[in-house]
Amino acid sequence: MSYATAYYGLESESAIFEAAVRALAEGNSIRATGRIFQVDKDTVCGWLTRAALHGRSVVLHLWNGLHVAECQLDELWSFVHTKEGHLPYAKELCDSYGDAWVWLAFAPIWRVVLAFVVGRRTQESADLLLGRLKDVTDGPVPFFTSDQLPAYEEALLRVYGAWVQPERRGGRGRFPHPRRVPTADLL
Repeated sequence: MSYATAYYGLESESAIFEAAVRALAEGNSIRATGRIFQVDKDTVCGWLTRAALHGRSVVLHLWNGLHVAECQLDELWSFVHTKEGHLPYAKELCDSYGDAWVWLAFAPIWRVVLAFVVGRRTQESADLLLGRLKDVTDGPVPFFTSDQLPAYEEALLRVYGAWVQPERRGGRGRFPHPRRVPTADLL
């Protein structure tokens, strides 16, 4: 009866599990939730993981074929543990310390983030963001707005552009390398 739900294989009472997950969603801490429902904090962590994994699978199943008319692209700066300027000392502890960028593809009409990437401010992160966006949208290319970061133009061409073979100038010699150009509906 509970197959393919967060309750499948649950060894606790489903009412307590559901109430605990609701308490966590309302902002209660893991330890406070454990005290309220008289269970160990590790049990609460397990419930949280179970609910999160099920929620992720539901979203991934439903989050496709979205018809997006407009999409805003932007990136936000933050840092993990240590700012880039103080990094040499912290680098010995962890390679992921330092500047971090959150790349966002936002649908302003729905007020929802369609795709995101956490990483460095590189072309690879921009390509990954646009690739993830294309995976959840349907065929038509959205109207894009951005802060004109050059990485977006390249990523848009890589994901939504079309390959063309330029004509050869004259009758001799090699053909030019194929390149990507924007399609007519890429704005």
